[in-house]
Amino acid sequence: MNMGNCQSKRKQAKGGAPSLVENQDDPSMRSEDDEDKKTSPAEKKTIKRRLERTNTTHYLRVHEAAMAEIFKKGNGMIGLRNLGNTCYMNACIQALSQNIGLADYFLGYDWDEEINETNPTGHKGAVARSFGELLGSMWSLKQDTRNIVNPLEFKKRIAQCAPMFSGYEQHDAHEFLTFLLDALHEDLNRCKSKPLVAEVECDGNDQERSAARAWEGYLRRDKSIIVDLFQGQLRSTLECLECKKVRIKFDSFQFLSVPIPQNQQHNLDLEQCIEEFAMNETVECMCPHCAKNTLANKRLELWKLPPILIVHLKRFRFDQNGRAHKLSHYIDFPIADLDLSPYCRSPQRDVPLYDLFAVIEHRGNTNSGHYITRARN
Repeated sequence: MNMGNCQSKRKQAKGGAPSLVENQDDPSMRSEDDEDKKTSPAEKKTIKRRLERTNTTHYLRVHEAAMAEIFKKGNGMIGLRNLGNTCYMNACIQALSQNIGLADYFLGYDWDEEINETNPTGHKGAVARSFGELLGSMWSLKQDTRNIVNPLEFKKRIAQCAPMFSGYEQHDAHEFLTFLLDALHEDLNRCKSKPLVAEVECDGNDQERSAARAWEGYLRRDKSIIVDLFQGQLRSTLECLECKKVRIKFDSFQFLSVPIPQNQQHNLDLEQCIEEFAMNETVECMCPHCAKNTLANKRLELWKLPPILIVHLKRFRFDQNGRAHKLSHYIDFPIADLDLSPYCRSPQRDVPLYDLFAVIEHRGNTNSGHYITRARN
C-alpha cells in the first residue's frame, strides 16, 4: 500500500552530486536556515517538491517523471523462474519490484554509495547488490511471453546469508520478506555506528515529545531507504490492574500484523482486523511501582504511519495440541483510499489514505500450497 515518497541521490555524472535529502518526518531533519546555507539549488527544488506532497496521487506524479526513462527500456512486467518451491521468494520480489519508491531508488539513484561495508549486522552489501542487479534485470526487458528472469544468483546469495533458505523446501513468504527487508536495511544503513540509546517511557503526559525522542533515538542507530519507506511507530500502553499506573512506550514497526477476529462471520473487512489488533489484552508483567509481577491491560495503537504500509494477515492459529490451522476467512479491503485516520492516535503530516498496489496471496493449507502476487504496474 502506498502513500508518500522518499528522496535519495539521483544518478548523475561523477562530482557535484547533491547531499542526501532526509525524510520530512525525520525529527533530526535540518532547519530551513541550515538548508539555505548548505544545499544546492537542485536540492532545494527537490526539498520543495517533497514539501508540496500531500497525498498518494501526488506521490505517484512525483515519481512519474523519474520513472519515464526507465519505462523506455522496460516496465517490470516480467516473470521469474520458479527454481523449485521458490514461489515464496518470487512473490515477495514481484511485490517489491512494483513499488514505485523502492524501484525508483534501485533503478534511478546511486544507491550503492549508501552500502555500509562495516555494519556487523549486515552482509557487507551482498544482499543489496544482488537485489539491485535482479531488479535491474527485471526492468530492462520489455513485456514478452518469452522473456523471463532467472533469480538463481539472487537465490544463491540469499542462501549464503541465510542458510535457512538454502534448499528448495517450502517457506513462509512473510518470513522471507522479513529477512529480505531487514537485510536490505542493514546493508544500506546510513548509521556507521550504533550508539546506546536510552529507552523512552512516559506516563501519558507529553506523548508527542516522548514519541519524537524515541524516534530520534531509533534513527541514531537505524536509518535507510527501508526505514524511509516501510517503517512507522506504534504506541504501547500498559496499565497495571492493581495500582492503575500507566506506562507508555513508542516502538518502531515494519509490518502491521493484524489478527483475524474469531467470530461466526466468514466475510470480514480489513478495518475489523485493525480494530482487533488495537483491542486490550491482559498480560502479566513487572510493575515498577508495585515492585512485583502483576496483571496489566496492554494495548497497541498506530502512532506514526509509514509511506508504504505492509499489512500482514495472521491467518494461522494453533489448537491445544500445537497443530497449526489456516484461517480461510475472506478479508475485504479497498483498492483505493483506505483511511486509517480513525486508528491513528497522533496527528499525521498527511491524510493517512492508502492505495493498494500489491497482494501476496497463499493458496493451499498449512502443509503445502503456492504463493502468487497480484500487483498494479
